[in-house]
Amino acid sequence: MAGQTFRWREASLPDLVSVSEIQLVVHEAFPEDGHVLADRLELSPEGCFMLEVGGVAQGYVLSHPWVRRAPPSLNSMLGEIPAAADTWYIHDLALLPETRGSGAGGNVVPLRYGEDAVYMERALA
Repeated sequence: MAGQTFRWREASLPDLVSVSEIQLVVHEAFPEDGHVLADRLELSPEGCFMLEVGGVAQGYVLSHPWVRRAPPSLNSMLGEIPAAADTWYIHDLALLPETRGSGAGGNVVPLRYGEDAVYMERALA
């Protein structure tokens, strides 16, 4: 992947096919159901991103507001964001094996500061 450009972009519902495929590689022992992944994306689209390298999905981030030090259970529906949410919870940051070590994981900041989300793009070394 050296010399290729990676790009983090906002995720959308059609990306859930790629998210499901990536999680089966990255988290084969702990895959989550499609409706659970959709729940995260629908509740907090501003915290969900796809990593593309050469236009091909290579990773994703699912994050959402939540209550500090009280993470939700894996493979469970949230239904809603708690009114007492006081932090951004990174539910999952998953990169396919060939993308690990590229710096891509450290260059996504799916946290919101005020109304501004951060998107990063750079060339892989």
